[in-house]
Amino acid sequence: SWQNLFDPQRTGVIRLSKFCEALDLKEEDVRKQFSRENTLNDVEIIKTDMHAKLREQIYYLIQEAIASIPDDEKELVKYIKRQLDIRFHRLWHVVVVYGQYHSYYSYLTGYNFCFKIKDRIFIIYRTPDPFEG
Repeated sequence: SWQNLFDPQRTGVIRLSKFCEALDLKEEDVRKQFSRENTLNDVEIIKTDMHAKLREQIYYLIQEAIASIPDDEKELVKYIKRQLDIRFHRLWHVVVVYGQYHSYYSYLTGYNFCFKIKDRIFIIYRTPDPFEG
């Protein structure tokens, strides 16, 4: 069984070293592949108070959007906003700018992510939904 393979002493804990040993993987390679540091390596964070996991999910959503809508900024922004509302509840705001900008806005604490990927600057934030109880 999987437990005999990964947790033969039945401690309830599977160590990465045991996992790699059982699957004949190099632990260093696995750590690199799943390292959070490498996930957002093409992102220059400008300002954020968002936790890393949500930033990562938003990053992957944007990569998916850019791949499927490469040439239409208006549709790109609309798609990202709709997906954020669906996946992470309403009310998300998405602004994409090129070059210098100035902004001042209010947002729900923990839901602000302003960053740059290549020549695009993304300003993504969530405000409270007035219809949420």
